[in-house]
Amino acid sequence: MSYLLSLNDNSMNYMIAIKMLYLSDREMLANGHISITTDSYSAGTGGPVLRNILARIKEGGSKKWNDHVVLNGPCVELVSPFEEYKEISEQEREVIARIYREFGHYKRIELLEYCQGLKEWYDPHGCFVPVGIDSILDAAVPLGSRNEIRRKLRICATVL
Repeated sequence: MSYLLSLNDNSMNYMIAIKMLYLSDREMLANGHISITTDSYSAGTGGPVLRNILARIKEGGSKKWNDHVVLNGPCVELVSPFEEYKEISEQEREVIARIYREFGHYKRIELLEYCQGLKEWYDPHGCFVPVGIDSILDAAVPLGSRNEIRRKLRICATVL
């Protein structure tokens, strides 16, 4: 979150931030890498969301989170940078920056509509329903590559 916010003058509509982080994770997974956020995913009314990060934004997180990230109206703001974002890999930064370049100009409703068009999303009718990594891979990866990607992700999970 810290790195993404730093790309946008340290402030962003929280739902846009959630969607961009989801799209960043989705791209990493589709390329056979572990997700950047290591969060779990749900289908919400406005498309897929990162469950734990959304809860931190809305309800507050750990002291460490709250010392750095605050919700100000509809915007999440970085009040002081996390040094941890420097620990994410260059590849992860490139993915987040690419997603930001591609979607940073979208209005909130445009990004929600885009995410509602993703194949792994379905309307949960006002609830949050889990979206598994297999659903994301089925939607984001060509059929012939899915088993190889799943194998790579199992190896990554074993190493962690």
